[in-house]
Amino acid sequence: VKFAARAAGTPGFPAAAAELADPKAQPNEDAIIAVDVFLRYTINLLLARNAGQRRERLNLVSEAATALSGGGEGTVQAVIDCLDYLRMRIGVPRDMSYPAARELREALLDVSVVLLQTKMDLLADQKMVN
Repeated sequence: VKFAARAAGTPGFPAAAAELADPKAQPNEDAIIAVDVFLRYTINLLLARNAGQRRERLNLVSEAATALSGGGEGTVQAVIDCLDYLRMRIGVPRDMSYPAARELREALLDVSVVLLQTKMDLLADQKMVN
């Protein structure tokens, strides 16, 4: 979780040439709990046995994303960034097999898309209020 939270943290010093491979990057401690929650939703999504269960679990992600949006669009974007950071850093064959990595990347992307939709809805609501 701390590894993924580096996306919302601060870069290391001196800065690494490859941003995604910065070994000195510091995680955003405030993002760790939210990232942990949405990683758990990602794992729950991977355990869905059929399309119906997958839809139900994505609906749960949507409800959690709505609750997270109470922290503002920056909070939602930070979690999206962290999930995307992890998705881009999954190594094959170092971390897992290609098929497993593909499934995990897809689930992380699905959760990020739900979070992004929630963020867009939040922005639309704010524009309507103003």
